[in-house]
Amino acid sequence: MCKITIFVMLLSVFLMSCFAQASVSENNEYTLKDLSILAKDKSYEEFFLHARDVRPIARGHEWQKMVQNMAENYTESLLELKLIEKKNISTIENLLSWPILHDSEFFLRNRGRIALKYFEQCYKSELAKDRCSKEITTFWQKEQRDPELGMKLGAILQTYDSISPELLWGFYSSAATSNFAEFYCKKPEMKSVVFDKLWPIAANTEKSKLASEIYNVFHKDCLKAMLPFLKNALWNNTWTTRSYAYEVLSAIGELKSTDKDLYLLSYIMTSPDRGETMNNAWRAVEELGRSSSRREAMLERIRDLDPLPDEILANRDKHKMEIILRHVHKNIPEYLDLYSRTCLDYLEGKANFANGNPTVRCKELFKISKGTTLVEASLHKRFESLPQY
Repeated sequence: MCKITIFVMLLSVFLMSCFAQASVSENNEYTLKDLSILAKDKSYEEFFLHARDVRPIARGHEWQKMVQNMAENYTESLLELKLIEKKNISTIENLLSWPILHDSEFFLRNRGRIALKYFEQCYKSELAKDRCSKEITTFWQKEQRDPELGMKLGAILQTYDSISPELLWGFYSSAATSNFAEFYCKKPEMKSVVFDKLWPIAANTEKSKLASEIYNVFHKDCLKAMLPFLKNALWNNTWTTRSYAYEVLSAIGELKSTDKDLYLLSYIMTSPDRGETMNNAWRAVEELGRSSSRREAMLERIRDLDPLPDEILANRDKHKMEIILRHVHKNIPEYLDLYSRTCLDYLEGKANFANGNPTVRCKELFKISKGTTLVEASLHKRFESLPQY
């Protein structure tokens, strides 16, 4: 009997110990009521630490609404801080992994606003740029659904960091490929980024494959929005840029006949190298000579160029220069006439030119053309009557 009593007592102690441990375990897990108190107190850190103590089956409407409200309030509180710290970003990125917040429009928008403020401060602080660059890249790679956020992060990098065009493109590519690409690509800041991506494609792709390669990288609506920039690039100061713009516009079918004629005449009036473009320019000049309507349309456009194309007049290869000038004069005599008269109007002060002399090498033309039919004799007389000449 005594032994039985002792056994019962020991069993009771054991069971009480087990129940006590179970009670402690249960007490360590927060309930909805506990979370509600934390929400009222705005105890964000403790709330998010224990919000998922609630079993998945019990995460109903009340729990979901509480988590969403706390996430919204927490992100709003961070935006009010003068200085956002790394630990704040870490918390936000941890919350991003929660399914209930991963698709929350309000949370994602505030996440982006907080990040922009943080990375701006990061680059302005004494922290190493490498750290800021690494963090901003990791941040964007984790979630790239907001093209505008990518553009703003890219703008921070352009302002404070030295980054390769290829890496920078990673921040702008979402905008250039989205269904709203036309809206984004109209923004002035997109111009240089798109060109930095587009020109290497034009330079390193066979013409037969260029269009498909371009459309693999850009949404068609982005290219549509970029058309004004591309057409302006046809008259860039550097012929490398002009040639890339010409190839791209040709590939995507956006180079009008007049644009092509104007480009090719301008090209042949430079110091053109032998090759396909030179051959095309030579043939285009011949075709213009046979079509008065095409010639008149091109001449109407070329009057707006400033300066007028004339680099060939500075070519050291006099034989090459003379051959090209004769070819142009034979087929488009109106151009050399326009060039000569514009030159005289400037030198005689008969017209105002906002950027100075639009015929930079006109003296060379009068010198070269003396004793030929390239320039009318009456125009030579006007030139020679000028006191300074």
